[in-house]
Amino acid sequence: MKDNIVALIWGSVCIALVLAASLLALAAAEGAVEEVSGSLTHDFDAAVARLQLTRSNISKTPGHEIAPELRLGLDRYVAEAEKLAKTHGQAATNFLQTIIMEPAHPRRSIPRELALVTLAVLADHDSAARTLTRYVIDGGFHDQTALIAVTYAPPAVARSLGREALEASSHSYRALAAAGALLRLFGEPADAEGLRQAIAAPPISQTNIEAGIRSTASSDLVAMQQRHRRPPSERAAWAEQDRAVWRAIHSQWPDYHAKESNLRYVHRGLLAHGRLRTDYLKDRLGASPITLDEFRLIIWTVKEQRETTLNPELGEVIAGQHDGWTGALETLLSFGTPDALETIKRLIPPPARQVRDAAAKAEADRRARIVDYLTKSMSVSHGKVLLLTELSADPAYTTQERAVFAIARKNSQVRMELLSRPTGSNSIMGGGPAPPDR
Repeated sequence: MKDNIVALIWGSVCIALVLAASLLALAAAEGAVEEVSGSLTHDFDAAVARLQLTRSNISKTPGHEIAPELRLGLDRYVAEAEKLAKTHGQAATNFLQTIIMEPAHPRRSIPRELALVTLAVLADHDSAARTLTRYVIDGGFHDQTALIAVTYAPPAVARSLGREALEASSHSYRALAAAGALLRLFGEPADAEGLRQAIAAPPISQTNIEAGIRSTASSDLVAMQQRHRRPPSERAAWAEQDRAVWRAIHSQWPDYHAKESNLRYVHRGLLAHGRLRTDYLKDRLGASPITLDEFRLIIWTVKEQRETTLNPELGEVIAGQHDGWTGALETLLSFGTPDALETIKRLIPPPARQVRDAAAKAEADRRARIVDYLTKSMSVSHGKVLLLTELSADPAYTTQERAVFAIARKNSQVRMELLSRPTGSNSIMGGGPAPPDR
């Protein structure tokens, strides 16, 4: 009896010791988790503080403007996201999920965008990939920032989400927009037919928004097909430049009045990424359809890089009267080379005495629009003066038209002279020092 009591007491002591050890281990583990969580929160908050120094997307405060090479898409978050991913790994997934699930607010945009990009960087881990893609899907593909973040994830993750969006596009035009973007950048040749069918499907609504989305998706389809037509050895470089252009287009403010200045701002960022390949620019110049904003970025890049070998393509843009044809004309004038000016002259031959058919009438109307722009636009360049000088002296043109060209040439020369004067000169009164401040 005594032995049984001793054994019972000893067994109770052992159980107590085991429970105590378990509690100590659990407490230690919880402490470690709290320590890791605290470290992650500290590192994340520190990253946000550094990013807030360049809070505004187009901040002009000296010392705080975003570097040109960091202006596209969510590029400015990548370095901080990579640090967080390297330090904390997939253990950060739940924390990042809580950040992106918080109600959207302008003051919380930096933490949210940083969390999205960090999830994208971590998306080679299944848990992070599921968290990011599920967030996009559950949001009905409405979150443009989250969609941009997905373009920083591994290609297989982005491609998979693009295919899921394509399946959902039959009842959501927002899903079609996401499918077009992600398959443009990451899709494979087999994805093209599915995207084409989705674009051609009967519209879900009769709104201008959906019509615009279908047009943009058509442009994305053309870009994807152009990438696939490149030799295999060139596709990776072509795709990298296409991602940069796509991110530039989607770095714009929604404010219509800021659109022009913002597009110019991100174009400087695009240039900072390095020279765009001539074959890429040629493909996109010839793309149909193509969105106006993308077309303008391409035209500005052709002009900035002086891609004079693309004169024929620029001439085709002008002849086709694309919405941005005046940009192509200005680019040729800025080149000012004999070949560039001859490209324009071929589009405005001396007028025919009679317009006999519809095709001739369409050509005459196109010619009239080009001549009207050349002689009335306020733009100035040495090439424009040279062209107008040639046209005003060419006896093949009518006396009346040569006179119009001569007046336009004189006006352009005057504007060039005024613009070349020092800033302090009194341009209106013919020069001289600026009046003193009072």
